[in-house]
Amino acid sequence: MLSPSPSSSAVTIPIPGKSILKRPPPQPQSFFSRFTKLLPTQAAVQPNANDEAKTLKRAHFILPEMTTVYPISSANPPSTPTLKEEKKSIEEREAERRKRVVRRNSSATISSSISIEDSWWSLEQVESFYRECCVGREENPDPAISAALLHAKHTHPRTVDLSGVQLTVGSASVLSDVFTIEWGLRKLVFKECDLDEFILKPMLHSLLIPNSLTFLSVASNRRLKPPAFRLIGAYLTKAKSLQFLDVSQNSLDKKSIEHISTALPQAPLQGLMSLRLDDCQLRPNALDALAHVVRVSSLRNISLRYNKISASGAVAVALMIKDYPDRYPTPSANGSAASSVNASPTSSVLMLSPPATPTLANASFSAFEVPPTPPPRAGPILPPPRHPSTVPQTTYTPYIPRSKRNQQNVPNPLSPSGQPIPLITSSAQGGVTARHPVPPSPSLPTSPVQNHDHGPSAALLDKVRALDALPRLGALRTLDLRGNDIRGSITYIAQVLKRNRTLKVLNLSENKLDVQGLVVVAEALKYNSCLETLDLSKNPCCGPSLEGVQSLRTAFTLNNALKRLFLSSTSLTSAGAIALAEFLPESTSLLHLDLTMNTLDLAGVMALSSGLKANHIMRCLDLNIPPADEEMARYVQMFICCSLCTY
Repeated sequence: MLSPSPSSSAVTIPIPGKSILKRPPPQPQSFFSRFTKLLPTQAAVQPNANDEAKTLKRAHFILPEMTTVYPISSANPPSTPTLKEEKKSIEEREAERRKRVVRRNSSATISSSISIEDSWWSLEQVESFYRECCVGREENPDPAISAALLHAKHTHPRTVDLSGVQLTVGSASVLSDVFTIEWGLRKLVFKECDLDEFILKPMLHSLLIPNSLTFLSVASNRRLKPPAFRLIGAYLTKAKSLQFLDVSQNSLDKKSIEHISTALPQAPLQGLMSLRLDDCQLRPNALDALAHVVRVSSLRNISLRYNKISASGAVAVALMIKDYPDRYPTPSANGSAASSVNASPTSSVLMLSPPATPTLANASFSAFEVPPTPPPRAGPILPPPRHPSTVPQTTYTPYIPRSKRNQQNVPNPLSPSGQPIPLITSSAQGGVTARHPVPPSPSLPTSPVQNHDHGPSAALLDKVRALDALPRLGALRTLDLRGNDIRGSITYIAQVLKRNRTLKVLNLSENKLDVQGLVVVAEALKYNSCLETLDLSKNPCCGPSLEGVQSLRTAFTLNNALKRLFLSSTSLTSAGAIALAEFLPESTSLLHLDLTMNTLDLAGVMALSSGLKANHIMRCLDLNIPPADEEMARYVQMFICCSLCTY
């Protein structure tokens, strides 16, 4: 072969035009067959003149070297203690040399400063190699595949996008030959390629040879069935470098989900980091199977957009972000297991419903009863309970207005109703020895108020603090639920969100959340200390009632972790904007607030600008200015100029 293609054989054929394949020897003829040729009635069998003219196909092999030479000297003994190490180093050097020969960079040395990217084939060489593989497979080259390979030179990392290219078994076999060579491929897209398990199998197998792919997309291939997802799961198990998998717009049943989820390793083992399952028609049983695996896996990001998740599916989603154990460690009757959580109830299966007030121990410990004041206990002597005033401050401290922070007679803020609670003194041996009631404050209101207008519940706050001593399950950081039908089932997710300690980004846009849904989300923000981004866009949750906005304002006085809040197209009015502006001077964490596509007049914009003047943390405020409102545009321009002068 005279063309300088990348797969030219390292061993040349000595005689041009002759094949390296030998013709099989002729079959031996019997005596009877030779005798019949002498008979006059039989026509002489003439040998086929075209047999010699027929040419056989050539086979090309990339063989840089078939032998490994080990240095042997008669002066050295036949075996030495370092013989194995020497042989291993020789084999490693030989393997590195062969790789350089295959990559056509044999002039480079191991200690050269040339990067790995420079040693890869150029995309022109890859495309030429693809055409040669087509000749070897007797397939016609596809111009779309050639264009996709050549277009990869403009991407970094190298990305081959085969979207819309209709692949067959033959074209997949040719691509599998191309994928066996390490030429820097990192991202591979098979969107709308009409894949099935027979087309997918050879390509996935070849991708395991270099094992360097980090991004794989098989989205929108409706012919993919459970056998194909079983192949994808097997590939995930062996592909150690893959970080992102997109199987969106495919119909996935429970069996298909199980094939994929079984390849997700449990934390802290490293594996797939991002999984996209958008528009996959996931049913509740498939979501439940997925949730049990994702909850304890090392997966960091998952997208479940447009799956029509309703009430039953919301329960599975809540289980997915439940990063704490189902049961608290509790002391047994013989004292063999010590409790790892102080002041926690003994029967403590954490359900999705709101927690009840902690109760005392079971009546089976009546043999250890002492005077009625201390609760009955069993097992070894427990350490004394911590006094609320001596506990170091945590991230779950309730909010105290500035005007009351210097007052010494403020009642205990952990009281769920706002009323003062008695302070308890304990001895070193355990048990309560004295109670010191706090004098009632005359400034406390007597009328009952709603719970979301005050600090967090004392019972639930105690449970949230107790989770600090428990291990964290899973590693989920991003949960995208955009475009589903959660509605009032957000309650299940909000209850688990109160105790979650790992989730950073939560997208709840386009889920038909109403005002009460915003109320329960705001209630969860009072206890959560890790969520940084919350998207509530395109939900009618901020109007016409102001109850949700007021709950959100109260939550921001307690939460110091949320950095980005998106309230675009949430029916927010100027009255709601004024209510939000009241917490801006007190906010210490919010960086980005999106209020676009809401009906705000000049009064609401003025209130927001006044709140931002006292806030030196926020960096971005998104607003829509009506095109015909010159007065608002002029005011916003003046406000921007003042903000630039301030910074």
